[in-house]
Amino acid sequence: MSAFGRTSIIFDLDGTLVDSEPNYFEAGRQTLAEQGITDFTWADHEQYVGISTRETLALWKERYGLRAPLEVLLADKNRRYLELARASTHVYPEMRRFVG
Repeated sequence: MSAFGRTSIIFDLDGTLVDSEPNYFEAGRQTLAEQGITDFTWADHEQYVGISTRETLALWKERYGLRAPLEVLLADKNRRYLELARASTHVYPEMRRFVG
C-alpha cells in the first residue's frame, strides 16, 4: 500500500473534468459587451486560451482600449464566470463515471 493509502488526488487543469471553456468565453463576451465591445467571437476567444485571466484582461485593455481598471475588469469577469459555472457547466460523462 502506498504512503497515501487509498486516497487519490486529481488536479483539474480546466478541461479535464468539466468543459469550462464555454463559460470563460461567455463571461469574457459579457464583460467586453459591458465595456462597449460587442463583436467578440469564439475565434477571438481562442487566442487567449491557456493564459491567465489577468493576462487576458491586460491584453484586452491594450487591444480594445478599455478604460476600466484591470482589477475592476478582473472582478467583473470572475463574477460572471462563477455565475455561469454554477448554472451550466458540462461535466464530461467519462469523468463523472471516473470520479463517482
